Amino acid sequence: MEINIKLKRENMKTLLLFTLLFIFTVTSAVACPVVSITTPDEVCEADSLLLSADLTEAATLVWFTEGDGTFGNAGLTEIIYIPSLTERQNGTFRVGVYTEHSDTCQVSSDTVTFTILPAPDGSFSASPTSGDAPLSVDFTSNVNMGTDTGTYVWYFGDGDSSLNIEHPSKIYQVDGSYTVTLRITNEEMCTDTIVRENYIQVGPVGISEINESQIRVFPNPAQDAVWIRGSESQEISQLRVLNMHGQIMLEQTAGTVGDVQLNVGNLPRGIFILNLTMNNGDIVSKRLFIE
Repeated sequence: MEINIKLKRENMKTLLLFTLLFIFTVTSAVACPVVSITTPDEVCEADSLLLSADLTEAATLVWFTEGDGTFGNAGLTEIIYIPSLTERQNGTFRVGVYTEHSDTCQVSSDTVTFTILPAPDGSFSASPTSGDAPLSVDFTSNVNMGTDTGTYVWYFGDGDSSLNIEHPSKIYQVDGSYTVTLRITNEEMCTDTIVRENYIQVGPVGISEINESQIRVFPNPAQDAVWIRGSESQEISQLRVLNMHGQIMLEQTAGTVGDVQLNVGNLPRGIFILNLTMNNGDIVSKRLFIE
């Protein structure tokens, strides 16, 4: 009887010791955050640059620069950086990010030297910009590629496009109001996109200046949905969202006066053209930003 009691007591001690060790092992395994900058170290020249970082665990991030550029709006792992004139002239800038110190984890940090690549810059004109169908239009580009060569892609607003023609011509067969886009890309794969909204007017269809001034799109930039506040006297009959290539990404029939909601949650991040067709046939275009 005494032997059994001793054995039970020894077993209980062993079990208690194992339990304590197990609890200590689990509670001490704290996952510490690790941060790393994910933006490639070569960026195209721009007034402002979006920098991104990867964070393995939730933590407070602090961004810093070793130059004299400035930071703009910041999210958890994304921040806007505005290179200084000196950094642009030198063609480089150095930016870093680190996690704030905590009692259980060491500071994690990453610093990257970025190279600024030359970006193209351009504009274009057309003649004529209005007339009856069929309307033959000659386009003229004015482009500084920033490198020796580059590519041209034109989108004429009716689903038609032109590749690698510097000064194309286009015949519009159908009455309407057309947004024209020119996308240029240089040898460094840097791009510039020039958009002229409702630039070509074919036939009697036009833009009502009263309608355009009265129509608001909010919030803009948007994430999930936007509201279009129209004129009190004009009904919005149709909404179309086009990408910079002139492709229709979203289409919705409205048929109402006043506020219209448009769900944009499935659109990718970027810049789009929102075309609003009024019940009198007028077309109003607004720039739409999705973040």
